[in-house]
Order: sequence, then C-alpha cells, then structure tokens
Amino acid sequence: MMNLPNLTQSLVAGLASAMVLAGCDKPAATAADPQRGEAVVASRADAAAEGRVVHVVSFKFKPTASAAQITEVVDAFKRLRTLSVDAGTGRPLIKSFRYGTNNSLENVNKGFTHCFILTFANLADRDYYVGNDHAKPFDPAHERFKQLVGPLLDGGADGVFVFDFTNGAVTPPAGPAIER
Repeated sequence: MMNLPNLTQSLVAGLASAMVLAGCDKPAATAADPQRGEAVVASRADAAAEGRVVHVVSFKFKPTASAAQITEVVDAFKRLRTLSVDAGTGRPLIKSFRYGTNNSLENVNKGFTHCFILTFANLADRDYYVGNDHAKPFDPAHERFKQLVGPLLDGGADGVFVFDFTNGAVTPPAGPAIER
C-alpha cells in the first residue's frame, strides 16, 4: 500500500499533468491594445466564448399583463434552451442562457423589466433561431414563443429590444470616416 506522502505526491503530479494538457499552464489574461479597441480576456471561459454570438433580449410588458402571464413568458423562454434545436442534427442551438429582472438604481431602463442573454456558437445558429423574415428555414420553437409574448408587449415591437453581437469582435460604426 502506498504511504500518504507518496499518494499526495502522485495526486499533485497527476493534477499538474492534467492542468498542462487542458492549457491551464497558460496565463488567464492576455495583453490588449485599448487604442485599437482590443479588450483584455479576463479568463479562460471568456477566451472560449470568443467568436460566439450573444443575443440580448429585453421586454417591456403592457401594464395589463398579469404576473401569471409574465411568468408563463419567462418559463416558455427558459424552455427554448432545450426546444430550439438544429433541424438536421437535433443539436441544441442555445449554448448558454441567462435572465433576470431589472434591479438598477439608475432608473434608465425605459420601462424594460426583463432581460435574457443567449449565446450561440455561430451566426448560422443565431440566424436559424431568429428566422422568419430574417432567415429561412427558421426555428419553429422560437416562432411559437414570439406568438406567445407578442400580444403582451407594450407598444408591440416597441416593447422588445434586441441587440446581437459577436463576442470579441468590434467593428467601426458605419458612416463617414473619423479623422484623428
């Protein structure tokens, strides 16, 4: 039987080897040039998310929307994590899903109360998910969800805010060139 100091040495050596194989021997942060709009990658999780498409959705519900109706919308949105799948492979489209209600003290939410942040592996997955007039074919689960939430939004399309971006990609705004 192995004695305790040798067992500890073996465990530490095995853990160190596994960390090297997983790339954990590399620094977590990378250098950046803020003048060029480059951000510091703060962790390996952030680095792994580089290039993924982030889909931010915020809702402003009608004052007449009941708590039960809003709960139904939130629950239906959460179910999209498993219902929204690639039509050909059955692979889930949504890689990560976060949500919550506004709790800012700044009072600049413009009546938007609920926010959902979804991450897709790539633009093609996001495009299929968004679908309808934007891309065909499209995700039928997301289409059904839009039919559920639409009538409850304050001002129709004005009651939803959507902002998509590719993580780590910053492009200059369109328009005339800015002289420096």
